[in-house]
Amino acid sequence: MELQNGPCVDEVNYLIIGSGFGGSVMAAELATRRRGVCLFERGKAYPPGSFPRRVNEIDDSIWAPGFGKHGMFDLWSFDGIDAVTASGLGGGSLIYANVMLEKPAEWFTQPVPDGNGKTETWSFTHRDLRDHYRAVREVLQVQEIPQSLHEEHSKKTTKFLDAGSVLAPLAVRFDGADGPAKGAPLPPADYPNIHGDDVERTACTMCGECDVGCNRGAKSSLDHTYLSVAAHHGAQICVRTEVREIAPCTDDSDYLFEVAYVVHPECRNKSEPVEGVIRAKRVILAAGTLGSTYLMLRSKKLGLSDCAALGKRFCGNGDLLGFALPDGDDDELLPSGGPVITTYRSYDEGERRILLQDGGLPNLATWGWGPDDLREALAKLSVPRFASAWLRRLRWPLPLLGMGADIPDGQLCLKDSDDTKMTCTWKKHTSDNHFQDVARRMEALTKDLGAGFLPNFLWDFINEVITVHPLGGCPADTSAEEGVVDSYGRVRGVPGLWIADGSVMPGPVGANPSLTIAAFARRAAHELRKEDLATPSLPAPFIPQPYGDSDRSG
Repeated sequence: MELQNGPCVDEVNYLIIGSGFGGSVMAAELATRRRGVCLFERGKAYPPGSFPRRVNEIDDSIWAPGFGKHGMFDLWSFDGIDAVTASGLGGGSLIYANVMLEKPAEWFTQPVPDGNGKTETWSFTHRDLRDHYRAVREVLQVQEIPQSLHEEHSKKTTKFLDAGSVLAPLAVRFDGADGPAKGAPLPPADYPNIHGDDVERTACTMCGECDVGCNRGAKSSLDHTYLSVAAHHGAQICVRTEVREIAPCTDDSDYLFEVAYVVHPECRNKSEPVEGVIRAKRVILAAGTLGSTYLMLRSKKLGLSDCAALGKRFCGNGDLLGFALPDGDDDELLPSGGPVITTYRSYDEGERRILLQDGGLPNLATWGWGPDDLREALAKLSVPRFASAWLRRLRWPLPLLGMGADIPDGQLCLKDSDDTKMTCTWKKHTSDNHFQDVARRMEALTKDLGAGFLPNFLWDFINEVITVHPLGGCPADTSAEEGVVDSYGRVRGVPGLWIADGSVMPGPVGANPSLTIAAFARRAAHELRKEDLATPSLPAPFIPQPYGDSDRSG
């Protein structure tokens, strides 16, 4: 089950592109029943202890292969919205805040994006995902932060609970051999760890470093769980292996696709990436919302798909960041204690679907950072001078994370002059009602906490938002519109090609999307396992359903 740079074969039955919540679940579910499973991940592996913490490593934590940088943060910048995604073995699970919430059943119906006042229903529902939600939570050993830990080490959690929030289900291990204990050694799993037999993991140390990689292995990230299961059952896992194009095979063999890829060098001073081609009978595209849409757009010119819905229904899951400002010497809202997110509260009033969650920050003092180090880090991340000066005048504020139902009316396209880059038409103004309501809810929450409120200056002054939950681009069918894929992720018009990641969501999930993406992938994998490799199944014909009236009373 050794990790390798690039594949050791040139033909496979199942090729999975991407190791996030879609690809990892697909790999494990297929490998337990099928042979010839291979997964490509463009980034590198991050065993416990390898996540960067020093200031001089900040610059290398960005994904920019053209500049010799193969870090885990991939930053996409569009006009009106920016997105932060991940690159590394385990995808977004490496840098997410571990929240495992289901999409509420009633949220699978939404307003049609064109604003005509009608509603539509997704082609897959909560009932379809119910058993898969439960199965994913079991594999990830989802838990809530125990009272004994948050009362001693995470005062912000207690403060939010007292203000009416509830504990969030987290893919974090708090349980030592003798019950909840900070930093207690974790017992070994029932399968070998993909990082090696000598990897040591502990329960959560309450350090607030979830979003920058857990160096103790306390997160049930996908490398420690689904990818380890997949490798244990014989799946070939390839790191530093980036797909460039997917094309249909032109010969008469059983292989339907030719996939061009490059293997990135491990060091900057090595030669250019090594190019290769692999043939596959099935391809499962799970490179993330932006990665999968980009590959589909790049491969369209090779005759892969001409679906009219390709690139449509992009949104940012309504993500908005705000801040609670502690009053005076209040130490109950320090952002550095506990996991990044520990609680949430939900609002559902018609179309106003919102979740608010407490945020967290690492304790930079434990990293040995002084004022000069902070200035250097901010400069490397290109934070504007006025913003860095503004931050230095404040106590560390506590982040508030908002998300919910923005309008999925963005279109992703390749630039005419440069087909290696994408553009996006999503604009904040069509979702202004949502963002204003999120900000109002945040301000009310800070009052309940006895704190001040600081809005997001990007949203407030620059008319731009940042999302960590980009969705859409290869949307599934709805009752109103034919999508790129059907309810199982089968690509229309391309037998043998499946998509299983956030790009298939035809609108905002509302809650943190990770669990819904994983549940969708597990359901799709079970459908794919039924196929004879010689005969790919086809999507069901699209049959539009009558529109419903939208309830705008909220």
